[in-house]
Order: sequence, then structure tokens, then C-alpha cells
Amino acid sequence: MSAIQIRQLVYPDSAQLDAVANVATSAMYSDEFTIGVVGGNKDLIFPFERATMAAAAVGGQLWVASYGDTEIAGVAAWYPPGRSLLDSKEQHEAGFDDLFHSFPPELSKWWTEYFLPRYDGLCTKGLGEGVKTASWHLQMLTVLPEHQGKGVGGAPLRREKECVSKLRLRRIPSTLRAYLAIKVAIYKKWGFEVKAEDKIDSSTGTVPIWVMYKAP
Repeated sequence: MSAIQIRQLVYPDSAQLDAVANVATSAMYSDEFTIGVVGGNKDLIFPFERATMAAAAVGGQLWVASYGDTEIAGVAAWYPPGRSLLDSKEQHEAGFDDLFHSFPPELSKWWTEYFLPRYDGLCTKGLGEGVKTASWHLQMLTVLPEHQGKGVGGAPLRREKECVSKLRLRRIPSTLRAYLAIKVAIYKKWGFEVKAEDKIDSSTGTVPIWVMYKAP
């Protein structure tokens, strides 16, 4: 069995961001939720994933897992307590501004007037006011299809096991959002519990979404 190695990408360059975005794009190319957030235009999946990774590199942490000869088999994007996706000008400028400018008007409206407010409301409802921002938040966890089921997805979560000894002393919880029932089951095995559930409507259909919490 191949050993799984994890490492943090600190100040990743353009090539590294492209690499992690390619992993996410491969893993999410047929994912209903991802297709929905790009308005059904699969050509926008890579720019969306790259913007997400670039924003996390600015405001959070990027961890990657290697498996065998595959240098990047899985990616995890975390935000530390006090930070969140798109909470700064620098995160916007890392890629999301260009992404939003490429969206048709109806998709931009969907993001700003429906999706983001609905998701924020669900987090507040399930976790309480300010809890998500005060926690370690797993923004994204994705694994190449050919390496799924090999423990690669759980490996970046060892960030918790390696760094959390200090965090636990400060009683800092972890949160995430999931949109597949099978992932909810996996996260439950890793100690997360469902705090709220909703359904998100998009131009491509309706998908469930769960907000989950792991106590310190």
C-alpha cells in the first residue's frame, strides 16, 4: 500500500495553484453542486476551483496529499478562526473578481442575492451567530477520482491531528459544509455532526446542503 504524504502549500505560485485546481476540476467535473454554482457552464469549473484555491492561499491554508507517484492526489482548503472565504480585497483579487466578471448577469445575481445569503443564514441557524468564523472551517476537500477510497481524503485532515493539539487547548471547533449524503456519512466518521440542512436551487437543479460541526 502506498504511503500518503501531506504538506502545506505556503505562498503557492501560479503553477501550483493550477495543479491543485486541476485536481479539484477532475474530481468535481460531474458534481451537481459544482455544476450549479457555475450556472451549468463546465468551462467555468476550472476558473471557479482556481479562484477558490487562490483565495484560500491568501486568507487560509492549502494542504495537499500525495499518493504513490501522484504528487497531488487530494487537496484541502482551510480557513483559520477569524477568517472566511472572500473576507478581504486580496482574496477577491486572487481570482474571484475575474470569475464573477465572466459570469452572465443572472448567475452573478444568483450568487450575491441567493446563494451566499442563504448559505450564511444556514450557518447562523445551525451553528449560531459567529461560530463558523470563530472555527477552523474546511472550505473544500477533494480527491482525484482514481484515488478515492484509499484514505487520501482523510489525510489532509491530519492537519487537525498535527496542529490541533495546540488548538484543542484553546477549545476551537471545526466546521464544514457538505452537499452529498455519502460525504456526510464520511464526515460523521471523522467526528463531525450535522447542525443544519437545506436545499439550494440553481438553474441546473436542486441539491441538498448540510452544515456540520466538530467539537474541540
